[in-house]
Amino acid sequence: MKISDYTAQNPVCTFCELMLCGTDQFGRSFAPVPALNKKSVGMFYFLWLGSEERMSGKYNITRLLKECPDELWDTNGTPNSPVNTFHYWNEPLFGYYRSDDKWVIAKHMEMLFLAGVDFLYLDATNALPYPDASRALFEVLNAMYDKGIPAPKAAYYTNSHSIQTAKQVYELFYKNPEYDRVWYRPDGVHPLIIGNFTPESDAAEAALRSDSYKPEPLPEEMRAFFDLRVSQWPNEPYKKDGFPWMEWIYPQPVHTQPDGTGIMNVSLAQHPQLPFSDSILNRSLNMGRGYDFEKKQNIKENMRLGTNAQSQWDNVLARGDEVSTVTVTGFNEWIAIKLILDGRVGFVDTADEEFSRDIEPPKGDGYQDAFYLQLCDNIRRFKGIKGDMPKPALKSLPLAPDPAAWEGCAVYATAALGLARSSAGVGRNLRYEQPAPRNKIKSVRAANSKNSVQFLIECENALQDCASADFMNLYIGCGTPSLKGWEGYSFAASPCENALYRLDEKGARTRIGDIQSEIRDNCIAITVSLADIGAPAEGIYFKVTDGFNGTDIMDTYTQGSCLPMGRLSLWYPLG
Repeated sequence: MKISDYTAQNPVCTFCELMLCGTDQFGRSFAPVPALNKKSVGMFYFLWLGSEERMSGKYNITRLLKECPDELWDTNGTPNSPVNTFHYWNEPLFGYYRSDDKWVIAKHMEMLFLAGVDFLYLDATNALPYPDASRALFEVLNAMYDKGIPAPKAAYYTNSHSIQTAKQVYELFYKNPEYDRVWYRPDGVHPLIIGNFTPESDAAEAALRSDSYKPEPLPEEMRAFFDLRVSQWPNEPYKKDGFPWMEWIYPQPVHTQPDGTGIMNVSLAQHPQLPFSDSILNRSLNMGRGYDFEKKQNIKENMRLGTNAQSQWDNVLARGDEVSTVTVTGFNEWIAIKLILDGRVGFVDTADEEFSRDIEPPKGDGYQDAFYLQLCDNIRRFKGIKGDMPKPALKSLPLAPDPAAWEGCAVYATAALGLARSSAGVGRNLRYEQPAPRNKIKSVRAANSKNSVQFLIECENALQDCASADFMNLYIGCGTPSLKGWEGYSFAASPCENALYRLDEKGARTRIGDIQSEIRDNCIAITVSLADIGAPAEGIYFKVTDGFNGTDIMDTYTQGSCLPMGRLSLWYPLG
């Protein structure tokens, strides 16, 4: 199939998703796929950061363990680690953000769309739907849909007071036509919602907490409106039709849904011997990120490799078409309350890097985006269809930044909104301010002749600061994605100097040749000699950045405009 025919049959953002590839910090790579099947992946997504006064401090367990561990374990609490307050296991890459920060939400949705996540199952398990954060999420999703980006859909996962919570979100959101596009509808009609939706099961769950809650039956109007699924809690007996968010059984079981489809869960870590924080002092308890299910022990050296989650993904893949949906726990939990449990300090659901379940990258040292790339890889293994990759026809284009001249060429569209950031953070007097990207990348087109590869970068605005060193850098890797040069890229093309650089492993540049470039209004065309980069026959992979000229790849998640972000790249098969 010609690439021009291929792009005509696929939405541009889907094409971008298919052509994604990447190499993590440990050298593990994943390749693009020619097509995706109709299986689905859901992500447990949290909306609770900054939602109450007990989150007013930036108490960081990782920092406390390093600097003052006695205060962390002090049952009386200290100013640095008070009792009955939320503590972060570490600081997120995007800072101590509130869950209603639209800049952060847009970054999350870009990451999850590119990974191949189809829907979010929103944490309302404690009978709190977090209305402000929900509205912010839905507004960002609608903005992405308006741009033609097939961002994830959404569903609520309830458990405590399910009928009451379902009624609340129904009145707040589902009856509002403004949010009609955001709902995940497995059958194409009825929005999914998960919980205990008979009065008996709902009251029984409440009774476990010594709660006298006595719900009325769910109104018939709502029963007809929703696709109702049964919550499967990890400490409950197996429910054949349960909808799992985490399993304490290994291998994970398949849950057969009312529509006959199978669901399995993948969680990054598990805590059947609650709380998770006990594992910091006794590593034989619970199952951390590096848990080895065969050896039945936590292996600290495997923590950032995610051997726990990978074993579960392998179980999913071994079941083949028996499984049509995978739920993943989770993306952005981050916090737990410092409790006193049986006379000792306990953090129930998250504790430190090893004993936590977040895929979202932390700031600074740590697993960085390794778990995000692991997610991208496994979703492609789950949803990817094997076959030949499309090849472009050889084409020599004039050095003219004119989209009309590039018809039929490969088009890689951005999934970014390019928002400015102006939001309060979690913590008193904490605020995050960041201008919108000066040049918002809209798309990149690629073509090649026998002698050169050409790129057309189109932005949403007239190009600015074109003489700046951080203007529209093009990073290129050749052949199979791997750790070579700087973070997998051997070359950088800089239009501000019309220069081609070789990159070493630290990102230092050595000029080795020239490129050609031309700017017109909101477009820039770049031509790179294939002889200069020694491009192999199979293809190249690339990244375009504006506003980034550093040497920390993680900054491409936070700075300027980037297609794609982080350690992700876009594959171009040379014609």
